[in-house]
Amino acid sequence: MLRASNVPARYVRGTVRVLDNTAKGADGRGPRWIGAKTYQGAQMVLSANGNPSASYGTNSVGLAHVWVEACLPYSAYRGAALDDSGHRWVPLDASYKDHRYQAGIAVDSTFDFDYTGWLASRIDVQGRYRLPQESFADQVEAHARTKAPNYANNTLEDVPYKSEIKRANFDILPIVPPYEVISYDSWSGVAGGSAETASLPDRHRYRLQVSVRNKSGTTPENFTGNLLAQKTLNLADVATSRLTLAFRGATAGDQTAYDNWLNSVDPSLAPTCAATANVVPVLRLDGVEQTKDAGSGSTTLCSSDNVLQLSVTVAELTKNAGVVSSTKYANIAAASLQALHANAWHTSDAYLAKRTETLLAAVRANSNPNASEVARDAIEGEFLNLTAAKYSRYVVDATRDAGRFFGESGTTGVSLGLTSAQVKVNYLFDLPYGLFRKGFLVDWPGSLSTSSTLDGTTGDSRAFKLAGFAGSAYEAFIWHETANLDAVSTTRGMQFAKEQGIEILQINNATDWAAQKSKLTSNANSALNYTASHVAQIETAYVNAGFKLTIPRSLIQYPDSAGWKGATFYTEKFTSTTLEAGFPISAYSGGVTVEPSAGTGESGAGNTTYGGSGVGTSLGDIYNIGTGSGTIAEITATITAQNAGINSYQTANGFTGGTTASGDPVNMVTGNLIHNERDIA
Repeated sequence: MLRASNVPARYVRGTVRVLDNTAKGADGRGPRWIGAKTYQGAQMVLSANGNPSASYGTNSVGLAHVWVEACLPYSAYRGAALDDSGHRWVPLDASYKDHRYQAGIAVDSTFDFDYTGWLASRIDVQGRYRLPQESFADQVEAHARTKAPNYANNTLEDVPYKSEIKRANFDILPIVPPYEVISYDSWSGVAGGSAETASLPDRHRYRLQVSVRNKSGTTPENFTGNLLAQKTLNLADVATSRLTLAFRGATAGDQTAYDNWLNSVDPSLAPTCAATANVVPVLRLDGVEQTKDAGSGSTTLCSSDNVLQLSVTVAELTKNAGVVSSTKYANIAAASLQALHANAWHTSDAYLAKRTETLLAAVRANSNPNASEVARDAIEGEFLNLTAAKYSRYVVDATRDAGRFFGESGTTGVSLGLTSAQVKVNYLFDLPYGLFRKGFLVDWPGSLSTSSTLDGTTGDSRAFKLAGFAGSAYEAFIWHETANLDAVSTTRGMQFAKEQGIEILQINNATDWAAQKSKLTSNANSALNYTASHVAQIETAYVNAGFKLTIPRSLIQYPDSAGWKGATFYTEKFTSTTLEAGFPISAYSGGVTVEPSAGTGESGAGNTTYGGSGVGTSLGDIYNIGTGSGTIAEITATITAQNAGINSYQTANGFTGGTTASGDPVNMVTGNLIHNERDIA
């Protein structure tokens, strides 16, 4: 904005310290700026969210920081615009804001969400489907009304430690920033280099690297197969655009085979493959094909075990070679279209409205959505992109709400995920009448929680656990909202199990496991027994590793005896040094649409493959109790991985044996189910 107003401006970086004359606790300038209650709490919030120089003292908070300097007339009237003489560089930092806070109402240390009650049914006693944080809000309000001095007059809005900005008025521009600059730091990283720059260098920017590979041929997958394509993009560009991964024919003949399949009567069927039907990956940013930085070779049209790696880096960071977050998939189907998403805290209401209008514009502009790769990307790709953006936004909001309930920051990291489908779009009266698909998929193994307590204490897992449950619930909810299709995720599967009268086992230790594990293989319906190898894997990966389990005694078949069959259960390991939560679901690591089918869809079949493995490498692969940061694990292992004792791989292969058909067409813009066809002549 300064440059648009013809005011010269530059970026300055340094290490700064916000200092108070005496220790003031929550009223200190640093805690008020960051939103914490203590100096240590402010440091933890900064550190958990990636600030490389976060520190605290008895009366101070330190951090690495970037601010703007503008060249303004200053000598005569100190920037009051009364004359234009005596220009100098004036520090302007719009990020520094003072706040006033409501004290909030602290919940008791023993108060927690009623997980047993929520998991008892998909519908509450009033006939509503409530997400976990929504249900918990009612419990928090009731709890708050037991607190002095206002008791029954307390409301939910009184609970959070929340702020409003204190507006500052200046007659003249300050000549110094509102903090002490300890050092001016080189942009180049070379000692003695300049701390000023006209534009942010690439080494300071968040960058997303996308790599597509052939499978390696090893078990488990080691992600070292042939590199088909690799592209590095600025995260800011990705955040404001639609990033998709698709495949096209490697030759004209291969493209003909692909087009024939795509335009067939039933595209939900597996593509017709031959040894010569080869395809290559294509990355598009808002429909514009991206030139790859590296990679060559092809894969087959019917392959469903291609590898995708997503990695967000900041080159100037030294920890973990600059990797901020990363995730891996080994289940990418060449016949499918994927919308890739990196959370840059950008999915505002305005952004979602803009992407919705983009989808509507694509619908109006393309009379035949299957006529070309570009049309397919514009319509189907935007639908998947919009779904991914909504899911990301909902999880960010739910994590924030969970944090506010329990006195935490409620922040999230650069989470990575995708939505995927093998879809054909049909039009009716110039509207996208139907989406026909074997199953839509949301696969989010790279979810990162960076929430930490506002007072600097550690060891409280309640907000972390609630955010994890919300993320799992949204994996099913998102398809209810966007496609009006039922879907199964870990938590929804556990609710369904309870509704069906399936006993839910609570395994707190090895003794509990020894007493109850026989139930997993001795159900009245033997078809719903866990396999011996699966039981052995659960014992090795979870029980022997110190995890607690909440697990139905049998597999579930969702939504009825002809539907998806698999295992859904919850695991946690909360100790003084480790906080981990897992939401395993057989054959998937997210939420997949389901529907009763003519045959049984069964997970863990021989054609399932490894899926995504979420890694938050800069913050630790697990939740770190010291920094209050880590990953919400979506740990899932296929039968093959289970037999191998591997539990860090997930499968989201919604295109093979574990998938059932989504039959009735859905309006992709409104999510409304459309089935009746009438002759209006």
